Amino acid sequence: MQTLTRKFRIRNPFNPDEHYAQEVLISDSPQYDYTDSTWVAIDTEFLTLKVPYDRLCTIQIASPLPGNPQLQRVEIIWVWEKLLSGDTKELKDFLKSILKNKNLTILTHVFTADLTRLELLAGVAAKCQAFDTKVAAKIVMTNTDYHGMDDLITSLVNPMFTKDRRVTSSQWDLHPSAWEDKMAEYAMNDVIFLKPLQDRLTEMAERRGKLELLQDTMAIIPTISALYRSGYDERVLGY
Repeated sequence: MQTLTRKFRIRNPFNPDEHYAQEVLISDSPQYDYTDSTWVAIDTEFLTLKVPYDRLCTIQIASPLPGNPQLQRVEIIWVWEKLLSGDTKELKDFLKSILKNKNLTILTHVFTADLTRLELLAGVAAKCQAFDTKVAAKIVMTNTDYHGMDDLITSLVNPMFTKDRRVTSSQWDLHPSAWEDKMAEYAMNDVIFLKPLQDRLTEMAERRGKLELLQDTMAIIPTISALYRSGYDERVLGY
């Protein structure tokens, strides 16, 4: 598949007063090397929300732009066709290189929707570090029940942010050449805000005396993910 390029004029998630053109690469294979990255933000799009019937369509990844950590690289890997054909070796090797990198932090929002499923696909347990913005928000922001990603973006990063929720149910199995721009933009937005959110939530945790608790919780995410892969969830820790 030929790599497609889309560009969107956006507010810089690290500095909402600044606008720039964010480039997004779309292909059926990884376009960037993450060996030297300190973090990657990952999100996925599935056809259903029921794990036994899930059909993975895309993997979105944002990472720091080499030489300028206030900008990001973004790629969307359309995996639908290769998973359907069984041609998965390249994808699995790529995911293993990320998941087994102990120097890398994977940023997610609801890690069981992304990290756990990618571990299952790759066939390996994550050895990387992890940070989940929803879990972090629930620990740090106890004065609200609004911990969804859109809520966090508007309250902590960009109060002007809006998201078309109708795109959630888009036909992600369609070849990317048939995607509307709003689909690629939606997928981009699911990853470019994760690092700024991590920064804001970590700052807030330190200010509110919850930094150690936050760090300890993030450290056990791979273990909780292992529970999910084995058919359990965090309720197994209760009575």
